Amino acid sequence: MVSSLELVCRWVRSVLGVRVGTYPPPASTTATDQSEPFAVVTRTGGEVDYPHESPAFAVQVWAADEATAETDAYMVAIACRTLPPDDGHVNAVLAPSLLSYGRMDGGWFVWQVNVNLEVTLRD
Repeated sequence: MVSSLELVCRWVRSVLGVRVGTYPPPASTTATDQSEPFAVVTRTGGEVDYPHESPAFAVQVWAADEATAETDAYMVAIACRTLPPDDGHVNAVLAPSLLSYGRMDGGWFVWQVNVNLEVTLRD
């Protein structure tokens, strides 16, 4: 059975070329000018109707400056249409939505892309 969460993490990594995980990296408590951007992927819901599912994901892009966070979030949103996950389990990528959390504690700017998929769970 495929893990749609792992699939989305791999896809975001290929789109952005940054560190991607399900939690912020441990050393990321404070943003500095030298801080590298990263992405956090969380499953936020979705129906499971085996052998299919319709997972919803929040892809949060964290960066030390707002321009990078916004640009990277738009890159993920645009990739939903132009470079969708290259996995046979993914049947559809629905239109994404974007929002900004602004500047968070620690100085990070966070933008979020909501991504919804249609996935076949069976191999």
